[in-house]
Amino acid sequence: MSADWLLSGSALSFWPKPGCSVATTHWAFAQELTEKYPDVNVDSNPIWIQGGNIYTSAGVTAGIDLALKMVEEDDGAAVALQVARGFVVFLRRPGGPGSI
Repeated sequence: MSADWLLSGSALSFWPKPGCSVATTHWAFAQELTEKYPDVNVDSNPIWIQGGNIYTSAGVTAGIDLALKMVEEDDGAAVALQVARGFVVFLRRPGGPGSI
């Protein structure tokens, strides 16, 4: 079970709101999450997704991609690239189930 799933009970308690009724999770848990929260559009293709001010990722390594995106939003692309190089990861990798 992914951390998204474990935390979703509290996070989804105030969903859906206009603009933030979308979430992603590991593909293996997408159907179950969809069944539990039918008002949320669960998309298992992206490695991370933003719906309003809510961000979800498809697992632990996808969380690194999401964190880099947040660093880029807050501090710029140069800082995000420096962090990515420090972690020896891509700044941006392609999404989709094949990436997970």
